Amino acid sequence: MSFCGYLKKDTAVDILLGPFLDDADGDTADTDASIDVELSKNGQPLADSESAAPTPDAAGDVEGYYNCILGTTDTNTLGILTVVAHHADDLPIRQDYQVVTANYFDTMCSTDQFDVNVTNIEGADPTDTIRDAVVDDSTRLDASSLNAIEGKVDTIDGNVDDILTDTGTTLDTLIKDIPTTAEFELRTLLAAEYTVVGDLGTVQSGDSFAIVNGDHGLVSIQDDVDSILADTNELQTDWANGGRLDLILDIIAADTTTDIPALIAALENISKAEVNTEVDTALNTAIPAVPTADSLNDYIQRTKMVVVNKQVITEADGATVIYKDNDADQYCSVAAAYTSVAGSTTKKRLE
Repeated sequence: MSFCGYLKKDTAVDILLGPFLDDADGDTADTDASIDVELSKNGQPLADSESAAPTPDAAGDVEGYYNCILGTTDTNTLGILTVVAHHADDLPIRQDYQVVTANYFDTMCSTDQFDVNVTNIEGADPTDTIRDAVVDDSTRLDASSLNAIEGKVDTIDGNVDDILTDTGTTLDTLIKDIPTTAEFELRTLLAAEYTVVGDLGTVQSGDSFAIVNGDHGLVSIQDDVDSILADTNELQTDWANGGRLDLILDIIAADTTTDIPALIAALENISKAEVNTEVDTALNTAIPAVPTADSLNDYIQRTKMVVVNKQVITEADGATVIYKDNDADQYCSVAAAYTSVAGSTTKKRLE
């Protein structure tokens, strides 16, 4: 008796039976026997296989082996499939297989991936409870905090609107209303009704007008204003619609009035499909060559080594050697991995 591998459910498969050896000496290979094949599914009574009679495998030099094709009816039940074969004058043959789902088989033996669907989060349907599981637990984010954030965002939005109004309309209008030097010089003493305190009675005009050309006269003030205007030209351009600062404020306004509330709303309505997508992405990540010890990747790699890779079992003492993917280097060896007592073979736990 031996475990011979995994079979895909509802799939025809060609298996190799044998060796068929003469029951008189247990050594002479039988190459022309008429083989009777029966099956047991999960320990149920034996029944005939739907396959045709096995034929001798004459391809190699080793004799006593027969090709047997199991049909889709033979492999239609998940679990243990025991194949027994016998011919008069030969020792009986028993081979055990594990019938698995197509997804499991193709994942282990091909390029498919395991199907993973989230059906339960903290004991409930994730579609209905994921928001409560995230925000209502006292150890996590308080749901009231999210509502407070929304109110603060509205306040920020109002303040930004006020700034845009002041800098884009009121301030710009005030700056533009300051008279130029020429406009100041056109103002005569009589027109402006100016009086020079130090020289009462002397009418001054043009360049001789102290209030115009003095150290603190209008010309000096206008020069200062011109300097200010020169310094603030860039600022005026930036505040204009489409300017650098205006675009920055537009981004802030979009973030605080649209993007952030949308993200908060999305957080409160995570769907089961979105959770599945994130989990699938994580599980579809390739397992590294040297995974972290005792991680999920580590256990999957160990399982793959034991289930898929080449094994050599010494019949005398049950010692087992498991090889790496190249079938040459040893992955591990286990002494007395298989033991036989009273006709039963037991595989011990592999650590």
